[in-house]
Amino acid sequence: MRRVSPHACLITILFALAILLALFPFARAVENKEAHVTVVVRDVRLLPPHIAARAVALNETVRPGTAVRTGTESRAELTFTNATITRLGANTIFSFSEEAKTIDLDSGTILLQVPKSAGKIKINMPVASVAVTGFTALFSTGHNAYSKIIIVEGKACVSRRHAQAGAPCVKLFPGDEFIIRPDGSFPPNAVHINLEKITQGPLFTRFPPLPEWNLIWNEVRNQQNNPPPGGLADLTNQDALDQNIAAHPMPTPRPARSQPRETLKTDAVTTGSQPRDTTTTVRPPPAPPAAAAPPPPPP
Repeated sequence: MRRVSPHACLITILFALAILLALFPFARAVENKEAHVTVVVRDVRLLPPHIAARAVALNETVRPGTAVRTGTESRAELTFTNATITRLGANTIFSFSEEAKTIDLDSGTILLQVPKSAGKIKINMPVASVAVTGFTALFSTGHNAYSKIIIVEGKACVSRRHAQAGAPCVKLFPGDEFIIRPDGSFPPNAVHINLEKITQGPLFTRFPPLPEWNLIWNEVRNQQNNPPPGGLADLTNQDALDQNIAAHPMPTPRPARSQPRETLKTDAVTTGSQPRDTTTTVRPPPAPPAAAAPPPPPP
């Protein structure tokens, strides 16, 4: 029997290792182009190109070009390999490009948390585009409706949709709410809103705790300890953030009102860890006393 020299074996092993190393970045790139459904609440559907819409399943993979649509009183969460998290409110249509570098919000409301390690992300709305590198924010928009951008943590740069490269943008910081008119007109400046109240909204409280909650809570405490000049303008209706803005355009920003309790009937909230039966009456968490800040959610 012919004996194989150790030198030949070493060459074979090195060659195989080189092939594996060459394929690893490609495999990671393919993986990063996908998102997985980690929370499903009621009516959530996938809209693949040229195929009829169908119900989404927990842990299902969503690929670029496939839109996700939520129905009335429905919510969903998508988690990307790069740890970017997108939460969809009711009556929302959302999609993303390859590697999740561009996110398109056609209508509805989303919460987006992008870690700095994910790099630069662009969010497109009908009348504006937002560039970010690490942040947590809320977006709501619709056709013939006002569009809102709320920065909870981090910072962003807002420009008009289809603006030329190098065009100036509006910089937003934690606590800023930027409201754009349906015709695309930008306001003269952002308003400062109550971050503590924002974090009591459904896209925060009716999902598992966000991975970077500590960063959010730091901004809440910073705002409480160092309120902006002129105080805080409470212009955001928390219920409206989770409803169909496209179907119910807002002629003007409406003052906040107390949250009504919501009865979830035959509602199964499903997460990647375990299903939770929510066939009960759910009340929004009570607001804490002004002098005491609520503790952050458990890790």
